[in-house]
Amino acid sequence: MSEKNEKLSAYIAFLRERHEEIRALEEKAMATLDEDAETYRRLMAERAERIAALADAASDLRSELPETARLHAEAALRRFSANAREALRLKSVFYMSCLLYPDTHKPGEADNMQKLIADLARCAT
Repeated sequence: MSEKNEKLSAYIAFLRERHEEIRALEEKAMATLDEDAETYRRLMAERAERIAALADAASDLRSELPETARLHAEAALRRFSANAREALRLKSVFYMSCLLYPDTHKPGEADNMQKLIADLARCAT
């Protein structure tokens, strides 16, 4: 495996790990929705904070990626982070719950972060 593919694979692994953390927070929040609205809000805010931190957290790893993958990842993560910061600024739990999901999302379909990871994985092959 080339050094560029190794760096891209490491970046993809980083994103998958972050996505799992974000998804776990969402599942935990959803489990509390009917019984504890305050815990739901807190967990969704924590999820939004993790998403807001994505672009900065990934910046060191991203700098070594092939240009096409780097530019694609950079744009997507900046968009995810900006949307999350806006949701937090507005204190909108609804907006926080929609982060990473396309407008036409249906249960069981990939979210936008999963789509980014899949796109990057195709670049690695």
